[in-house]
Amino acid sequence: MKRTGQTLTLSGQLPTLPAGKDILFAPQSILEYGNVLDINRAWKVVSYRVWLAEREGAALGLTDESMLTLYSQLNTDTIQAVPHLGNNAEINRSIAWSNTLYNCTVPVYKTGSYSNSGVGIVNQSYFIKPEHIVQNNLILATQLQGGGSAENATYTCNYIIYLEEYEISSNESIIFNVKSKGQDLSS
Repeated sequence: MKRTGQTLTLSGQLPTLPAGKDILFAPQSILEYGNVLDINRAWKVVSYRVWLAEREGAALGLTDESMLTLYSQLNTDTIQAVPHLGNNAEINRSIAWSNTLYNCTVPVYKTGSYSNSGVGIVNQSYFIKPEHIVQNNLILATQLQGGGSAENATYTCNYIIYLEEYEISSNESIIFNVKSKGQDLSS
């Protein structure tokens, strides 16, 4: 396995989702590479970021001040929601995770004029498995959780993912392909 020196950047916006649903409720495929004649091309996620598109608590449908957590997970294949496998580092198909804590304030009336405070990031954490390879698919799943009025919220996420291209051998391709489909290679 060796670097080719090429990079790939994926960025976009996921469809609007309801808050409180499982992280595997509506995962979105953001990379599909299905060239069966090119089994020696692969990518590694160098870094990624996911953030809320909404900048105001009212845009999320919030009526009270709220603390929200946005979770994300990058997978190399579809993962079923039952049994619960989301946010689980033991699953070979999962290669990266994040959680972002937001403080969301709600509309207030100041001196007779309407003003809306923002949605601010309090803390972010990102984790990427060091030994992973993306060959066919890259799937992004998100979940927004919070209490109170956040249970009725809807949200939209932006994302940006930086990948590095690798050239792999046919043997490595077979191993990484099996691993990316969720097989346990340790037994």
